[in-house]
Amino acid sequence: MNTENATRKGKIKPFLKSTSLVVLGVLLGLNLSGFYFNQPETNTDTVSSAIATTAVVQSDNYSELIKSLSPQVVTIYTETGMGSGFLYGEEGYVITNAHVTLDGTEVEVWNAYGHYSEGEIIGISEFMDIALVKVPDYVGEGGLAIDREAIIPVGSPILTISAPYGLEHTASLGYITGRERNLEMESSSSYNQFIQFDGQVGPGSSGGPLFDRVSGEVIGIITQTGGDYGEIKYAIPVEDALYYVDRWMKTPMDSKTIEEIQSNLKQLYEWE
Repeated sequence: MNTENATRKGKIKPFLKSTSLVVLGVLLGLNLSGFYFNQPETNTDTVSSAIATTAVVQSDNYSELIKSLSPQVVTIYTETGMGSGFLYGEEGYVITNAHVTLDGTEVEVWNAYGHYSEGEIIGISEFMDIALVKVPDYVGEGGLAIDREAIIPVGSPILTISAPYGLEHTASLGYITGRERNLEMESSSSYNQFIQFDGQVGPGSSGGPLFDRVSGEVIGIITQTGGDYGEIKYAIPVEDALYYVDRWMKTPMDSKTIEEIQSNLKQLYEWE
């Protein structure tokens, strides 16, 4: 699992390293103002069918939902790479992946309006790909709604908002394609609760939110892909991540412990 890279736009100068966990060769375009479908010509015998089809198209316009969720999704930059994250609670906390935050305890955080803020890593896990960033500028800002007990069956519609290939706030629609997937972690431990989904994610998406498209609540955290071309995507169920996050909020980790874990993870990821 390598860090995610993109051209930096903040005060920290760019230093491109290796590709991230998420590898997806082709990005499909998403029209945020709605989706357009070619309708076949109809005659008087197919009027009712055309009306039904039009109703489906209108119900599939998610532009307002995406617009309401995007301000709580951020892009995180470090000395050597970048990833995504999202606001949690109202005290200025941002959840992301551990492999996104392996370069010291300070990061740059950019919101949907192009505003820069400084963030400090206050928690990172050596056993699950989760980290927590404190951003003082975000105190008082509302976080995303979380579904702590989500049981989302295969076939359920989902939404992602992240920064694949540095394309910040890219929105994508997809579906849950599998549950309780078992993958080997870099720490040689095994985790068998991954959510499998399809959607438009790539390097830079890690740490971004996976939403239930119906409720608009976060159900997972984008973390990695599988397959020869990264065509299979995985997310950590948000309720498992919050086990760590809620503890770090009460008792932040000290910088020495964070740096030791970062060093261990770099070795596991075989960074130079």
